[in-house]
Amino acid sequence: TTNQVSQEELEEKLSNVLMRQTDYNKEEGIAKLREYNYNVKKIILEYMKIDSSTIAPKNTTSQQRFKDIRALLT
Repeated sequence: TTNQVSQEELEEKLSNVLMRQTDYNKEEGIAKLREYNYNVKKIILEYMKIDSSTIAPKNTTSQQRFKDIRALLT
């Protein structure tokens, strides 16, 4: 058996998430889902007016340490 979700079921569940996190109604939520290719995170960032390109990935302490060492050696 496969666990495939229909598009209507996906839109129903994700639009409910958007309605809880934003003030979009169901129709607006579904329109945004289609516009942003069902990426809820991007929709919420756009709603909150946060530029996703300014969000820097977080490095662990070890990653930062080795990045600094590599920068020092070059």
